[in-house]
Amino acid sequence: MVQANRPAFDALAEWYDHALRTGELPLFNHVLYPCMLEILGDVKGQQILDVACGPGFLSRQIARRGAHVTGVDVSEEMLRRGREDGRSAPRPITYYEMDAAHLAQSWSGSFDVAICNMAMVDMPDIESVLAEMARVLKPGGRYIFSITHPCFVMPGAEWVDNNRGDPVFKRVDNYFDEGYFGKEWYGQGGLRSRLGGNHRTLQTYVRAIRQASFVLTDLREPRPSAYALRTSKELNTQLRIPSMLVLEATFILVPS
Repeated sequence: MVQANRPAFDALAEWYDHALRTGELPLFNHVLYPCMLEILGDVKGQQILDVACGPGFLSRQIARRGAHVTGVDVSEEMLRRGREDGRSAPRPITYYEMDAAHLAQSWSGSFDVAICNMAMVDMPDIESVLAEMARVLKPGGRYIFSITHPCFVMPGAEWVDNNRGDPVFKRVDNYFDEGYFGKEWYGQGGLRSRLGGNHRTLQTYVRAIRQASFVLTDLREPRPSAYALRTSKELNTQLRIPSMLVLEATFILVPS
């Protein structure tokens, strides 16, 4: 199947930017981002690479924490929006139109942390992406990335309601069928319903992490806080089954 391409991300930019700003993606704003920022921790003075940064929403939050942020994305329209808002960040954010699997050669060993929000599922070759992360990170550097939870958000998965319309359980199947699936395979309203995505098993991600000389040092399944639940009733199901998975992989320099 055809992968989501640059024009698709350009076309998505207006909706995505607006949805993040207005809170129309409560799972991102109130559940996923707080989890990722908690793992990120104190980054004051650090060099941070935001991979597939989109319109820079997460980049700006990290910059407010005192980090030096570089954002990369394949979509010029996403980056244009990020650059326009860069003036509101306390530190300048530098944005580049660049593929995560082909970063600048001059960046080798430059970053303390790389972070990637919900974009690994859009990337057809995660092995090359992880190899690039290993190259541009300093020894001991971390790659923190979020993905749709492979066990519960897969092509064709859906909540089954009772006769009152309340979700009773989630039906999942064909977990081992990896590959790219179009937007018609996903429910309405979210990012995947507009882009589709690559479904991979957990073992595929973990093997790719290990092959790139990373060690898996943290794994979290974000749950909504009491505050998050007050912001959106649609987050109630996240107390039962997580939709997202956040992984932290630490680069271990292998002696030559």
